[in-house]
Amino acid sequence: RVSVYRKVKDVPTSGTLTSATASRSNAPFGLQTVALSSPVLLQPGEKYAVVVQYTFAGSTGRGPLVEMEREYASATSATVSFTVDSSELIRPGQSYLSSNARSWQDVYQFGRSGQLSIGNLLLVALSNPLDATTKLDGKQPTKALLGITPNLRQGNIIIIFDHNGSPVQEHIPLTNAAVKVSGYDHLKPGLQTIQIQLHGHPALQHTIHNVVPQISAVRSPASTIYLKKSSSLVVNSVAYDNVTKMQYPITYKSSNTKVLTVDSSGRLTAKSVKKTTKVTVTATAYNKSKKISVYVVPKAKKLSKAKASVPKTLKVKQTAWITVNTGKSTNIGVSFSSSKPSVLKVDKYGQLTAVKKGTAKITVKEGSKKYSKTVTVK
Repeated sequence: RVSVYRKVKDVPTSGTLTSATASRSNAPFGLQTVALSSPVLLQPGEKYAVVVQYTFAGSTGRGPLVEMEREYASATSATVSFTVDSSELIRPGQSYLSSNARSWQDVYQFGRSGQLSIGNLLLVALSNPLDATTKLDGKQPTKALLGITPNLRQGNIIIIFDHNGSPVQEHIPLTNAAVKVSGYDHLKPGLQTIQIQLHGHPALQHTIHNVVPQISAVRSPASTIYLKKSSSLVVNSVAYDNVTKMQYPITYKSSNTKVLTVDSSGRLTAKSVKKTTKVTVTATAYNKSKKISVYVVPKAKKLSKAKASVPKTLKVKQTAWITVNTGKSTNIGVSFSSSKPSVLKVDKYGQLTAVKKGTAKITVKEGSKKYSKTVTVK
């Protein structure tokens, strides 16, 4: 059975499992070529993994997968994967082995421990660029394309095309060079007529009802952060659109990039300083923003005691936010947990949501220190 994972972080199954599959039974000896049940659209530079799960009748003899250099004996059941780099010279993070698809071992390390000779597993994923010459299900895209649905509030469009007689949909970010949108004004409420064109396809016209976002606030567990020079820390900020009830994208800006930079994910990176320097980081979601004071200091300071503000009581369906105060302690990462999520949930941003009546202990971990408080849901 063949599966494909997108947006892989490290090991093959650390990404998002797609709906594309392929399978084959009683395969004859030799190289096998299988077609996926549906196409997988990848973004430039995106790391992906192709995972093959197989059962081999016998614990000795020729294995169903071989290295680039030689064949090897296989276990009765195993899972293998080959990721994005197809170089013959094996490097870390290219080929993996697993017996349960959860715990993976890098084949690169096998070669260094003498278990197997050095070489990538002979598993190749073939791909085509999405352009005017690309065929989907053997058809030119102008015939295979069934429609394009704008999902502009979430920063992407949904393309729907025919595959084996069935409609298949894929989300494509608006930042993809293959997508061109004209006539859309996200600040203008009401009906708008827009043009969407996917490279290699004729432009399609859509009339949408644009609703201007309603952001109540940008939230972050801490308003003041101390960061040791030449180090980094992620600041978790979040904002919700009251219209869609979904998270709204946040942008970050540093008031002094020579001292502190911040990327799109909220990761703060401090430069080298000789004295304590204050930098203001602004987290913005549409027309709301939050200013976070970041002090970059020459020396680290440990946290002596965790401090947090957690409400004593909440009503069912009520939400509240936890705030933390790490003082002048440096590089303090913050996380939250609930002893009874069925009663009271807490997310990574420190938002509490009361589910049903009862009590639950909320634990705030600040670095190596912990603060706990029992909350009653009435």
